[in-house]
Amino acid sequence: MGNGVITYNSIRGNKNGIYIKSSDSITMTISINYNNIVGNTDYGIYYTFDPRYGTTILDAVNNWW
Repeated sequence: MGNGVITYNSIRGNKNGIYIKSSDSITMTISINYNNIVGNTDYGIYYTFDPRYGTTILDAVNNWW
């Protein structure tokens, strides 16, 4: 099981603010909270999912968009 936590950041001026790609046969829990995610040209969070590679739980509440 893989886990990731991204909190209290200013994420701006990118193509994709945060890019998440499933690439292993694991279950991931990713928490992205209390961030300032603004001014990115395409997406604030860009997540690609391939069902061959496990499951991802993505919690992205309490951010400034």
